[in-house]
Amino acid sequence: VSVDTDIPNTAAIYFDYNQPVITNTAITQIRNQPVLPLQLLSFNAEEIENSKANITWTTANESGVGDFSIEISNDGVSFSSKASVQSKGDLYNSYIKQTTMPETGSVYFRLKITYTDGNSFYGPVVKLRENNPTTLSFSIKENPVKNVLVVSFGNSSLKNTFARIVNAQGLTVQKITIKNEMEYINVSSLGAGTYIFQTVEGSSRFVIVR
Repeated sequence: VSVDTDIPNTAAIYFDYNQPVITNTAITQIRNQPVLPLQLLSFNAEEIENSKANITWTTANESGVGDFSIEISNDGVSFSSKASVQSKGDLYNSYIKQTTMPETGSVYFRLKITYTDGNSFYGPVVKLRENNPTTLSFSIKENPVKNVLVVSFGNSSLKNTFARIVNAQGLTVQKITIKNEMEYINVSSLGAGTYIFQTVEGSSRFVIVR
């Protein structure tokens, strides 16, 4: 049976040898279920080393979505496309995409969502960096991270101080005493997600993937 078809149904009820009682006609309608619009549950940008950024987002109701385009801007007004990611098409999804960015100056990111019928819309704009960013005395060497978080410390100011790893709920999940210029921190017990490496002089986000 094709979509947009109406199927009439009528019944004749017999009692012994009397004339049948005819019921009212019921109409069964065959219709397409409405497609729920995509929900962009979150969208974040995280600067990592060597002028790179991790772009992460989560979605719901991806039916009919073709792809996602990551767009970049230095003024928050004029954007250009940096990378494209195909839709997974399931009910709930999470994405992470690494892209390059300028070494200096403000950087803005946004997400363009394009449907298979050609229609599109934009997600919120995220400002990643100020014009004069604070220089941290440490850097995370590889991001995303699997089992080992590698942190390089540019000077000895943090030696013998404490650092901690904080999860997305703001809870401290691991504490570290900084002893070396390069620390290799086992994070294999932590689940996938976004975390913050925090010292007395600043903090930096990183992502664990499984």
